[in-house]
Amino acid sequence: MPENSLAAEESSGYASHLIAVAPYGVSSASTRARVEEWLRRLEPGARRSYYLQTTDARPATLARHPWEMLRAEVSLRSRSAFDESVVLIHREATPVSRGGVERRIMSKAGRAVYDLDDALYAKSGTMLRTLLRPESKYSSIATQADLVIAGNDYLADWAERHCRSVVTIPTCVEPSDYVQKTDYRVGDPPVLGWVGSFSTLLYLEALAVPLRQLHRENGTRLEVIGTGAPLPAALSPLGVSIRWSPAEVMKRLATWDVGLMPLPDTQFAQGKSAYKLLQYCAAGLPSVASPVGMNAGVLLKIGAPGPTNEAEWLESLRWLTTTSEDERRRLGRRARDVATSYSYDAWSHEWQRAVLG
Repeated sequence: MPENSLAAEESSGYASHLIAVAPYGVSSASTRARVEEWLRRLEPGARRSYYLQTTDARPATLARHPWEMLRAEVSLRSRSAFDESVVLIHREATPVSRGGVERRIMSKAGRAVYDLDDALYAKSGTMLRTLLRPESKYSSIATQADLVIAGNDYLADWAERHCRSVVTIPTCVEPSDYVQKTDYRVGDPPVLGWVGSFSTLLYLEALAVPLRQLHRENGTRLEVIGTGAPLPAALSPLGVSIRWSPAEVMKRLATWDVGLMPLPDTQFAQGKSAYKLLQYCAAGLPSVASPVGMNAGVLLKIGAPGPTNEAEWLESLRWLTTTSEDERRRLGRRARDVATSYSYDAWSHEWQRAVLG
């Protein structure tokens, strides 16, 4: 069982009225930003039940951890530790349940809160994923919950069809964690950057044509912070792949000239938080993003470009890499101000009231 499982917490003698449940560990941006950062701000007795200490719960990942997976399943199904506790389930308790495990946990809880930061109910991914995770799984969890915390208004609209009590709390950032960009001169060559998971790399790959064109024009380079695996063939001539770590993200964003957050206009992408864009904002980094879902509102507050096709992306990137240093500094400072409004301090009261009642 992972070190911060229920078993480890119980044996250490901690007792708490709050138990956080998530399908993967703190190496996942979702668990870290939506759960762990909040728990760090509470009393140290809050307990964790993280299914696996992995960055995701894709079938290939699960196949590499069969014994850990078995122990997690037994723990979730056999323990009475959830009785009368405040239980916060982030996304799902287990990736191989069709909702029954989560409903049983919530039915035992004194207060059951469901945290949703993605449109998991939308059809996406492989046939196996859709089979194991039908919309009915997530709607049934939301129905069982006393309250749903939605990461944005799009998710809240869906949640309100299944739960009588819904509150919107964005995925927050901690601006003080990020090295602040101070030099707004564009490098020679310019460096564009992107942070993301394996599953979202295809969104960046969709920008290959305008990125290659910009590379031909001025030698623009690309830095990708993710798994550290080689970049897809369409992007590999443009730059480097860097293995993700919190420290790497917090220091490197300020060295880039432009941050990128492309998204397709799909039901699943509409439910995405603007977390990547807000990380760029926290570093004061001029950025460009697709105006999809929550991104649209953040872009409007920053005054940053929101391209919708390849031609507009190329035009936006040309502008951000050729506009004046003063204009880039203005964008960066405004972005930093926006990040402050999405900080943990700004939303602490709402989150504690939602979770603890």
